[in-house]
Amino acid sequence: MAMSYRDNDVKFGNKTSLTLIGGNFIIQDLKISPGQDPENKNVVKQKKKIDADGKMTFPVGRHGTDIVANWWKEHISAQHSTFNHDPSDLNFAFIGKLTLVLDLGDGELETYVFPDIALGQGHSSKSNNWWFGGKSRNHIGDNKVTCEGKSAEHKLLVTFRRGGNSVDEIEIVEVKVVG
Repeated sequence: MAMSYRDNDVKFGNKTSLTLIGGNFIIQDLKISPGQDPENKNVVKQKKKIDADGKMTFPVGRHGTDIVANWWKEHISAQHSTFNHDPSDLNFAFIGKLTLVLDLGDGELETYVFPDIALGQGHSSKSNNWWFGGKSRNHIGDNKVTCEGKSAEHKLLVTFRRGGNSVDEIEIVEVKVVG
């Protein structure tokens, strides 16, 4: 079977009173199933844009392997992902710095940085599903993890959900300013 690149979209959905304006994800480490990115379209230090609709795209082939799943397990423990268990196969996985630009409600924009965020894509039933977590994230049940983001002025505790929703959506379900 010949490899073909696919546009693998993941969307950050927002279920809070804040407005997601956009952001980016800078790849700091990655693992892709052998032969699924022969043109090296995904590399360390690359910045992936998150548009105003919350969508980000990774061009890469889709072939699940335990090679990528094992890489994920070496970097992200089960309790640090929304699923609270280890994957058996993944198509690809990335660890990086997530930056989100949020409107705090009065037109005031603030940029928050979340270090060591992990994104991966596996396969469940008839669809490709995304994995979300991070090196020091905390699983809190119901397919959710909490992550602390920092801006120049504030710390924000954000609860993300991936699971029990669209297979390509990571929902921002709660935000709390903590400092």
